Amino acid sequence: AEGVDECRGGPAAGLAKGCGGGRAPSEPAMERPSAPSTMERLLADPAKAPRMFERCDEFVDALIAGKHVDEICVLRDGVRKLGLAGSIRRDVLSAVQHSSTIPEWAERLGARALDELDGRVYYWDEGRERTLKRDRDGNLHRSVCEKLCAASELADENAAPAPTPAEGAQAGGRATGGLYIAELSHRRLRPHPCSLGGERSRTLSARDVQDVLPGGVGRVLPSWDRGHAFLGGAGTGSSVHVDQVCWSNVGKNYTGHKVLAIWPLGAETHRILDRWYRFLLPRPDPLTGELSEDAAADLATASRVALVGPGDVFVFSGANAHTTLVVPTRTGEGGQRSARPRLRARSAGGAAGGGVPGCL
Repeated sequence: AEGVDECRGGPAAGLAKGCGGGRAPSEPAMERPSAPSTMERLLADPAKAPRMFERCDEFVDALIAGKHVDEICVLRDGVRKLGLAGSIRRDVLSAVQHSSTIPEWAERLGARALDELDGRVYYWDEGRERTLKRDRDGNLHRSVCEKLCAASELADENAAPAPTPAEGAQAGGRATGGLYIAELSHRRLRPHPCSLGGERSRTLSARDVQDVLPGGVGRVLPSWDRGHAFLGGAGTGSSVHVDQVCWSNVGKNYTGHKVLAIWPLGAETHRILDRWYRFLLPRPDPLTGELSEDAAADLATASRVALVGPGDVFVFSGANAHTTLVVPTRTGEGGQRSARPRLRARSAGGAAGGGVPGCL
């Protein structure tokens, strides 16, 4: 599992121009701070905070032998600390860092590179997550390139596939409120550079957490899937679900910010799935930045709510109901993140993203 996003702050209001008698005010008109949103209040709640680690050895102990159910463990700047910088496919990462939406990412990466990749392309229809995977004749699309070209049909069911993936994603994103790509990987198996026994994989990562654990312990655990990448612009993410296998997800957040929420295992997980399965529960109104009353009430029952930033490595259990949302924040990437992060509401449509980088 992988993810991220970034943000920017607005300057304070400057001097207002004089009116009436032509007088200017004696003091600058300052922008009043807005009240914290529901999401901001939950992120500032110590009872819902994740376990934070600064040291690799302590995080590795928690990863190998710690409790992951009902918990989120985060190693700040873990990608660098664990020696994983530069491990993800560079052209994919660079395109995300210089884009704010899937259409922009597709345009930067190009059709040839997209044809080498596969993944699940998600959109939302009346709030419910849908997957773009077949053409009108029922044939499976072979690559991300084909899927994004076909996204033009989301705007017009009679439309032919767009000539480029960027144009198709632009049309589909505008019609549905944004696209999100999950489980992004190479289409074909390739020899893995860290393999000791001829392992072949479709992962985009040349090196993973399992490859850097001391004593080679990552290679002797019963199962460690190489994983996939997840990417999208602000306002998109992974809808509420549980994994098909109740394993622990080890995520690397390469760029951008995202909110990760999990619900207690058992009755509360089942209740949340009954109400919100395949819905992006924490997605706020793009104009007000606030959640609906039902969404706010159910998000408040989460056992943990974490803001994961650029370079963070994290772990949580896939047995817990969970969801992620790519968010813009009011601290720039690389800047200090305060205990009370400020989030900005933003539409996730297919239009230009206003300079807010996406999340991988």
